Amino acid sequence: MKTKTYLFVTVFLSVILLFVAGCQKNPGPTPIPAKPVITISGVVTSALPYGDSTNFSWVVTGKSVYASLNGKEVSLSGAYNTGRLFADTSYKLSATNDGGTTSAIINLKVGDWTTSTYGKVSHSYWVFDSLGYNTYPGNSTVFTMYTDQEMDPAYFTDQYYYFPTGMYVMKNKNTGRTIALDQWRLLPNDTIVIANVEKYGIKILTKTKMVLVDPIWESYDSNGNGVANAQRRAWLKWVYKRDSK
Repeated sequence: MKTKTYLFVTVFLSVILLFVAGCQKNPGPTPIPAKPVITISGVVTSALPYGDSTNFSWVVTGKSVYASLNGKEVSLSGAYNTGRLFADTSYKLSATNDGGTTSAIINLKVGDWTTSTYGKVSHSYWVFDSLGYNTYPGNSTVFTMYTDQEMDPAYFTDQYYYFPTGMYVMKNKNTGRTIALDQWRLLPNDTIVIANVEKYGIKILTKTKMVLVDPIWESYDSNGNGVANAQRRAWLKWVYKRDSK
């Protein structure tokens, strides 16, 4: 009798389990999320002047996203400064999740060296051409001190190079010996700063000629003689020409 009862209970429970299993719905596969969406703003579409920098920003939306800029992980929203650019440059922003990968290419155009003050200064070596001075602020007359190598050979044996990377080098063009090595930068008001100390204002700048002015605390008369009057500030005028080498 007990055996029949046990068998009946077993069969009954099996039927119940099959019924419950049949009532449960199959959840099916996990839904795949949509690909990420990338929104980019601030991209300059016209050509940048040589040596300029720019910014662009982005926002990535999507579920469980990994983002990268040129292969380096970045946040899902951010901004990027390019630093000085000297040639056409591209950036690739990618975002990935289980749905796949979305990519966006940022193409930046850069003009040649003639399109900016920075480019004209840093394109190649400069050599000394002449040195002049004025007698007091506002005086339109500039007296020439040195105009050729015979008058002062030291000035005419040097080459000056403002590297695009920010390095300033002065060399003896006859021996190749480095005389000065330092950093340089260009201020927004077209002033060249060397070693964070020396400052030279750019007055004339073409493909072949550069004129810098340097304020000094001494004045000169029309014969080139120093005037003992520190209140009369004078200006030195440095004229350089593009080295043909």
